[in-house]
Order: sequence, then C-alpha cells, then structure tokens
Amino acid sequence: SAMSTAPSLVPLCMTAATPGSDVAKHMVSLGVRVVHHQPTWTNVMEKLLSKYLNIGYVPFNLNADQLVSRLLRIDLPIVGILDQFVLYTDPDVLFTGDVTWQGLLGPNYLRLERLLRKKKLLKAPFDVYYAPRNAEGLPKFFGLGKAETSQDEDTAVMFLNLKTLGESYFDFRRYVFDRSDMLWQMLVSLDPAGYSNFYVNADGKTWSSRISPRYNSVQALRGENQSNITRFAGSNCDRDILPYVRNREERSERDAVPHGSKALLKQCGHVCAELCRLYQNYLESGYPESGS
Repeated sequence: SAMSTAPSLVPLCMTAATPGSDVAKHMVSLGVRVVHHQPTWTNVMEKLLSKYLNIGYVPFNLNADQLVSRLLRIDLPIVGILDQFVLYTDPDVLFTGDVTWQGLLGPNYLRLERLLRKKKLLKAPFDVYYAPRNAEGLPKFFGLGKAETSQDEDTAVMFLNLKTLGESYFDFRRYVFDRSDMLWQMLVSLDPAGYSNFYVNADGKTWSSRISPRYNSVQALRGENQSNITRFAGSNCDRDILPYVRNREERSERDAVPHGSKALLKQCGHVCAELCRLYQNYLESGYPESGS
C-alpha cells in the first residue's frame, strides 16, 4: 500500500527471511529495497520459546521466527542504513495517504525548512533541533503516536533517529536480553522491545517525541479523522474486526485478544470494515502464500 499511496517514501523491508523466500522475492518484485539480516540474538528467542513451551504458555501461538520479527527493529541502527531519520512501521499497517516531512515534523517543519534553506542547519549539531518530550519534530531517539486504548506506548509506527539509537545500541540490547524474566512480558505488549522503559529522562518519563495525529491509526479505526497510516492494533480482520462488525460480538473470552483490542473493537463500525477491505485487497493482490 505504501508503494501506491505514499510516493514520498523510499520503502525498505528488513527481514530475517532468506533472499530466496517468497516474501523477499515478492518485496523485490514490487520495487522495495530488501535488507536481509540475521540477528546475533536469534538463539535467545529459541531458548525463550522452548522455556515457555515447556510450561504450556505461548500466547497467540507465536513461533521462533515471529518472536525474532517482533524485535528485529532494534537492529535497524546497525544494518548500514545511511539516513539518520527513518519511519518504521509494523507489517500490519495500511497506508492510505502520503507521509511527508511536513507531516512528521508538524509545527517545527517551517522553522527547520528556513534554517536548511539558509544552510544554517548543518552548522549546528542536530540535537539543537530535537523536539521536546511529547512534542512533534525531530526525535532525540524516537517519535510515537500516543496509544489511546492502553497505558503502554504503541511502537507500531515509530519515527526513529538511527544515529542516537546506534550510539546506545549495545546498552539497549543488553537491557532487552539480560532481563529474560521481563522479555516475554514485553514481547506480547504494544512495546515489544521496551523502548519506552529504557529511553527515559531523569524523571523516569519516556523520552519520546510525538508523531502527528494523521499517522495515528487508532483514531482512523474509530472514524474520528482521516489517517494516512492505519494499523489494526493487534486485531485481526478475519478473526476479530469483520466478525465483530457482522455479529456485534467479540471473540470468546477463552481466545487471546491482544492488549487494547477489546476497547478498539467496541468502537468499530463501517470504518473498520472498509479499512479491512482495503487492507485485504493489498494482501491478496498477487502476494504468494508463504510460511516465512
């Protein structure tokens, strides 16, 4: 969907799948730049999965590859991407409009544009222009859209500063993998890598800027405003959203409904059904069946 509705983006897919996999070949056929990356911490995920299989607790039927994919983003700063600022999204998103610097930077865009035109921006370090916490602009570490259905920060769409994330990469990686008691809990949350717990200021508050509401998928699903990026907040079109729209009832309590999804489903209506239809059309437009 980004290829057809977000022409300002240069799409890139980072995957642990092999170059010959169906998903990799399909991405290349669409003109997407594909980065193949095998993280050095894959064995940690395999051991973690084995541990929880032994006690019979694996929510959402996650396998080892899916666990790796949930944390793969933490390696973005070390795979050779030259841009300092990138927009990250989870795979389960639908682009319904373009993503621009003006949209990402919000009120700070005109100021930064003027400085860039005068070539003054390059004479000072970027950190002079980083947005304050909870404000739109260039992120010191990352920018997020506020999750409205949970107290957790939602990291499905992130505006990343790869320079500063790269400088803190090894400390962050140790934080993620040296706390095996907390890792599983993080993996099934809206912030699977724990960004909002690690990157905090002196007061213990998450050091994140904000992304414009137009990139806030929760508001789009509620039908409150048009969003250029829509994500289904863990809800699945086939199993959750469409049956709920048709039957006005949620899945059985015995089934795992992702954190925050119940409140979202209760607000669903024709907007959710239409976004699901668009999302499924993109998935079905020649995408090959694959277990990758």
